[in-house]
Amino acid sequence: MQDRGEIVKKAIRKQGFKVNKIAELLGRSRRSMYDVFNKPDVSLDLIIELEKIIHYDFSTEIKELKKYRNANEVTNVSDDEHSYHKDYYKNKYFELLEKYNALMEELVVLRVKKGKK
Repeated sequence: MQDRGEIVKKAIRKQGFKVNKIAELLGRSRRSMYDVFNKPDVSLDLIIELEKIIHYDFSTEIKELKKYRNANEVTNVSDDEHSYHKDYYKNKYFELLEKYNALMEELVVLRVKKGKK
């Protein structure tokens, strides 16, 4: 098995990034980054995040990364299919919010009328 931690460490250094900066961009501590370097089975999700940050393609060194990406692309397609439902609920929320605001305006008008009588 490949030592992903070692691959990550070499790539970060090759790209000229400081460990502190990478840790900051990932929302981690510097110490946790050194733990990543010492971990032979770094998660592929973390590696994909690192790819984006350091502009480095790990798929040439970590063979299973391509398969992992392809599997996640299939999942993302199904998420896109469900975007209709997301839009439906968003639109429903705005519709209900508009009705609520209209009712609140009516309530204010009624209270003003009641106060004038």
